[in-house]
Amino acid sequence: MRRFEIKDLTKMTLVCMSVAALSASVISTGVEAKKKNPIKPKVTKKIELKEGKSKKISVKGRFVVSKKFKSSKPTVAKVGKKGKVTALKAGNCKITIKVKYKKKKKAKKTFTKKYICKVKVTANNKTVIRQEGEEKPVSDKFVKQMSKVSLDLIQRVSKKAKANENILISPESIVTASMLAANGAENDTLSEFENTLCGELGLKGFNEDLSTYNDNLMSSVNVDFSMANSIWAKDQKGFSIKDSYKEVVKKYYNAETLLEPFDKNTVEKINSWVKKNTDNMIDKIIDNIPSDARAYLINALAFTGEWAEQYRDGSVKQGEKFTDASGKEKDATMLVGSEYGYVSGENFTGFTKPYKGGRYEFMALLPKEGMTTAELLASFEEDDLSKIYKNEERGMVYTKMPEFKYSYETALKDVFMDMGIKNAFDSGKANFTNMATFYDNIFIDDILHKTFIELDRNGTKAAAVTVVAMRAASAYSDPKEVVLDRPFVYAIVNSKTGLPVFVGVVNTL
Repeated sequence: MRRFEIKDLTKMTLVCMSVAALSASVISTGVEAKKKNPIKPKVTKKIELKEGKSKKISVKGRFVVSKKFKSSKPTVAKVGKKGKVTALKAGNCKITIKVKYKKKKKAKKTFTKKYICKVKVTANNKTVIRQEGEEKPVSDKFVKQMSKVSLDLIQRVSKKAKANENILISPESIVTASMLAANGAENDTLSEFENTLCGELGLKGFNEDLSTYNDNLMSSVNVDFSMANSIWAKDQKGFSIKDSYKEVVKKYYNAETLLEPFDKNTVEKINSWVKKNTDNMIDKIIDNIPSDARAYLINALAFTGEWAEQYRDGSVKQGEKFTDASGKEKDATMLVGSEYGYVSGENFTGFTKPYKGGRYEFMALLPKEGMTTAELLASFEEDDLSKIYKNEERGMVYTKMPEFKYSYETALKDVFMDMGIKNAFDSGKANFTNMATFYDNIFIDDILHKTFIELDRNGTKAAAVTVVAMRAASAYSDPKEVVLDRPFVYAIVNSKTGLPVFVGVVNTL
């Protein structure tokens, strides 16, 4: 047997040391690789914020495909699409994060993992969170007149609609667009606008109050409400918009005046303007421009509001039924809740539900059994819509309301003529000399109105566009219950005045 010599022992020691070092290196590299390339994403587990402050939830992982965030109590802390958490009021809530990821970069299969981030919001007495500012005052005459016109419009539109047709108008959009025309009218044409739209206030007084009211609607910090007005005039010899008219509509309605050749490119520009100013809810308003068209006076507005109190998952009931105006049962997703505003009358019961900030509320009116929505609307008088809202009772109401989404469009020429504005549509009598100079008389060909609404568990999105198309002549009580499982009337109202910004009817789903 051969004996080990010292030099052999030294060699073995060096080999063992090398192997150990190599092993340590492999282990170290493996740990390092694991740190740099985690298979499962890592997500922020806890956030503490003071009211008004924000912080982003971190989602780390090399092969993350997508991530979705949802707050259990949006009134305490809301979360954006990219994980930014904003603290609104003191309390606790949970943010659920659904993360889709792959185990390898080129893997086709994805995995989904749900994480929870706990959020604690503490009070900050030095800061008032998203407080709605005071609205500038408008006259009682204006509120009464706008309520009267709003009711008149929805009554007439409802009367001419089909029995099982959903309706939605924005009196705010219609009146504002019409006032763009009224400010260009003269003599008898102007008198008809004043008598029908302005009432006792006259043109100047109504301009001032409507301008203030429009500013109030757009000043909410909790709800997104936008409005835009524009005058599109044909760029041709012998026709020009007067500077005095441009100044008036700019002053009261911030309307921009645009000169265009009125070709296909102009059609695209107008529709693009409409899409942008209705927050992509309404794609277009015109298909072509007639050769004798001279001007388009356009109002566009968009509303997006989240419920002050959100519906939780357990309050969203699938597979429910809604009986439409023709008596057919339709599948519905019902939102079940408890509200604190109850409205009622001889022919209806209903409720109110506030949007964040309290500047706007949703009001639903359910006709009594056997009465149609058209009959209910026909039973109202003058400023009843705002009175109904202002006379609500404060008490518990158990409610059910369907999610719904639809578009609506209508021409309003016959409605306006029935209301008393006739000369403006008569090529021989119309007088719009305050608006433009022209070699041929211009008149209103039609007033086109298009709307969109989507109501779901999160809140409401709504938009409207109105085009005036001008051509050349040539106390707490026992709990109540309101179940909207059949046709009903609804409105989105300004809580200060009770005026409806949108009024609609759901006859079917």
